[in-house]
Amino acid sequence: MKLNKFSFFAIILIFTLASCKKDEPAVIEPEEPKEQIINEWVTIDKKGVVNVKDLKVESSRRIYILFSLDAMKFVEADKASTSDWDFCFFNQYGSVIYPNLGTTDNSDVPFYGGAGRVTMTYTGKSFDEVTTVPAGSEFDETGRLGLYLKNNVEAENNMQWAQWIYNENGSASHVVPFKNKTVILKLTDGRYAKLEYQSFYKGGLSNPVFADYIPDKLGYANFRYYVAKKGSMDLTTK
Repeated sequence: MKLNKFSFFAIILIFTLASCKKDEPAVIEPEEPKEQIINEWVTIDKKGVVNVKDLKVESSRRIYILFSLDAMKFVEADKASTSDWDFCFFNQYGSVIYPNLGTTDNSDVPFYGGAGRVTMTYTGKSFDEVTTVPAGSEFDETGRLGLYLKNNVEAENNMQWAQWIYNENGSASHVVPFKNKTVILKLTDGRYAKLEYQSFYKGGLSNPVFADYIPDKLGYANFRYYVAKKGSMDLTTK
């Protein structure tokens, strides 16, 4: 079979186009972020926010319960002097949070003199409103300032994540969380994180009543946090 000039060039063109298509890199569409379920207490949403729901905290005025942001779980008590954890729960029903600061001037804590260098600063903003580490932020270096409950005689401040509600007899009745209290942590390795303690009631109650203040419903930590990339102050989660 003889090929005329036009047929010959048509065949060359077909092979040339096929070769070009073969050499072109495949276009891979980026995957849509998905929620990750870590375990029955922990999920990571599409924005990278770690949500902890109903994590049971041992109730004690003497024991410090250690938590690691990276591991997303409790750390053994015998690692108190290490940098393997970032903050701890303390006091009845885990109502207080302290950072892992080994240089604290509080010699009574088990992490005194340890390797942790976590410090905290406090804001009166909601979690999503905190988009960066504010300029001029003062991180507490004493280790004595934590995240507390407000009592009935204190003026409200940004170190308080919830308040005691008192009954008509003046007795503490139950605890209601504030809506706009977020702490910023500077971690031992220099990264920044933001954290919101939402509730210590089972089910994450945000508007509990007196009837909810019973042992079966208390001591279940509900909180969320976001850790920025190393070297970044960007805490955007909107």
